[in-house]
Order: sequence, then structure tokens, then C-alpha cells
Amino acid sequence: MRLADNDDEASKRRQERSRKQIETLDKAVEDARAYMTAKEPQKMGDSFSKTDVRWEAMLPVLKGELPVWIRADSLMEIESAVSWADKHNLRVVLFGGIEAHHYAGLLKRRDIPVIITSVLCLPRRRDADFDEPFTLSLRLHQAGVKFCIACGGASSIRNLPYHAAKAAAYGLPKDEALKAITLYPAQIIGVAERVGSLEKGKDATLIITDGDPLEITTHIEELFIQGRRIDLSNKYRRLYDKYRQRYRQLDVPK
Repeated sequence: MRLADNDDEASKRRQERSRKQIETLDKAVEDARAYMTAKEPQKMGDSFSKTDVRWEAMLPVLKGELPVWIRADSLMEIESAVSWADKHNLRVVLFGGIEAHHYAGLLKRRDIPVIITSVLCLPRRRDADFDEPFTLSLRLHQAGVKFCIACGGASSIRNLPYHAAKAAAYGLPKDEALKAITLYPAQIIGVAERVGSLEKGKDATLIITDGDPLEITTHIEELFIQGRRIDLSNKYRRLYDKYRQRYRQLDVPK
């Protein structure tokens, strides 16, 4: 009974903390909207001259020009995020989305994209299928939900192709897996007119590989950013070349 009481108390504390956080967000949006209204010439004439950079940054969000990114993984978090965005009439992008497939229909109707932050992870619930994270991309694709694949922080960006490869191994069409780490992120962020695919008029940002870019054994031969060739040499490659030559010399027959 004590254990149950402790669980109830912890649950109440989480709910109270969540309620206060939402109230803080609500207040911020209300203040930003009041600031936007006060700046309208027909409301204040030319007398309004005070500028607050905090609320200036919110104006594109309130006007629907930029989305709000919300970290949401669980069913409760996703439902709360969508409800909160609807209440304030804001565009939203879900970041994380481990259980987003359960609300695929809702996300499709609301046109809410999902940035999957990891494919190579464990299921969130103990009763979930072991391959739930691996098939998340496929399920969102089948439901028509906009999505892309990320891999956490910058330190793990080198593993991004393997996240997409795992999704492809579990049913996501291979061309969709490639788009999930190239074109689709650009579309969600709003820079697809410049990057994300090889088309006339876009930045010449591309890689040349010696095989399938989703395969671990593939090497990048050339890298171009905005048409400029990038030097791929580094300390580790220089050491590799140095000692490869040394061992070759040792293998020369006398």
C-alpha cells in the first residue's frame, strides 16, 4: 500500500509540474500576441515604438510563418502537444515521436510533421513489439504523415545513414529512406528550395560515394558544399596512410 501511495504522489507531482509548465507557455503566447496586436498601426497609430526582441522572435510563429518545435515521445505528450497547438492556432513540428504511429491519423489530418530522433533505440513500453522503433518510419509513411529521420546530437551525426538503413531493412522503401535524411528534412525545416535534392537552381551540396550511401561499407569519395569541394583529409586518415605505407615497406621481399 505504501508503494501505491508513493506512485500516486509521484503522479500528482508530475501532473502539477506539467500544468504549471503549460500555464507558463500559455502566458508567453498570450503576451506575444498582445505585443503583436499593440504593434498594429490601426490599433496604436504611430505611437507604439517600444521593441522587445523576445516577442519580435515570436511574431513569425504567431503569423504562421514558422512552426513551434515540441519534444513529444509518449502518447500523452503527443496528445498534449497537438491540443496545445490547436488552442493557440499554431503550426507545430513534433520532435522525437517514438509513439507517433498511434496518432498517425490525427497527425495526418493536422498536417503535423514528425522528426524521428532515433531509429536505433529501444521501444518505450515493455509491452511494445521489439521492432517498434525500426518500423515507425514505415508506419508514418504508410499513413501519409510527413516525417524525417535524425539521430540525436551532432556527435552522432556520422550514424545518420545507418538509422535510415535500419528503417529500410524493416520495410521503408529504400528511396524513401534516403529522402528521409535529405529532402524531407529540408522540406520540414523550410529550406527545400535550396537544398535536399539535386535540381537546377539549388545549392550544389552533394556527396559522391563508392557504393550505396546507406551501407556501412560505403566510403565518401567527394564532398561538395555549395559547389565547393571539401577537403576530406583528417588526422586519422593521415595516420592510416602513414602506417599503411610503413607496413608495405616491411612486406617488401629482400
